[in-house]
Amino acid sequence: MEATGEKNGNKIASALTSGIYSTKTGYDPAFETVMDKVMELVEKGEVSKNNFDVYLRIIWYEGYLITDRKDYEKAVRVARLSIEKFPGIEGIEDSYHELAVALMALGRWEEAIEAWKEYVDRAWGESRDNGYLCLAYSLIKLGRENDACREYIIMRTRTKFGRDKAFSDKLVIEFKKLPIIKGETEYDFWERAYPILERYAFSDKIVEDNKGKEKIIREIIDSVSDYIKKYNIGLK
Repeated sequence: MEATGEKNGNKIASALTSGIYSTKTGYDPAFETVMDKVMELVEKGEVSKNNFDVYLRIIWYEGYLITDRKDYEKAVRVARLSIEKFPGIEGIEDSYHELAVALMALGRWEEAIEAWKEYVDRAWGESRDNGYLCLAYSLIKLGRENDACREYIIMRTRTKFGRDKAFSDKLVIEFKKLPIIKGETEYDFWERAYPILERYAFSDKIVEDNKGKEKIIREIIDSVSDYIKKYNIGLK
């Protein structure tokens, strides 16, 4: 693997080609040793913030630490360092995702909520839906069931917005009535638009009239419990 243009290209290339493809074979101490060396280079600023070859393997490492090693604290450290050092790189939402999953496994719900917010700001389609559900689940764990239902309704409405042009056209007309807030994230905008979304969620049968709070909470819990099993995590 070439690492042209890097200040320490030979060191990076050497680290990345030493047992780097053993991520799918279960626990491999050699792989972890290699990636620890890579992360040392990243932390020292010796890897370009645009080096996708390195970042791709860090994503694998984050998932490996969660699923194979169950070293959630280390996964949090690696994901946070990735986010710091590769802020604008393609796929950075994956590090927010792995950060949020590791924080959930640790029961650090407040931090998980913030990580999921960052993730849904960057993800699309079904991936974003899963992020919203995990965000809602984290809110439930803090006893914030009303807020969890709010996130569920926003998620369902955003999904229809992306798939139904007639519906999205109606919402755009409503959105134009809202003041523009400079620097507002997409997540914050949809939160601010919640009164509009809630009205359409029920009038357009996006959320069934008979689906009360208890049913929504149960759907969130069941969906997230199934989703998180992919990471060999059993949430309490």
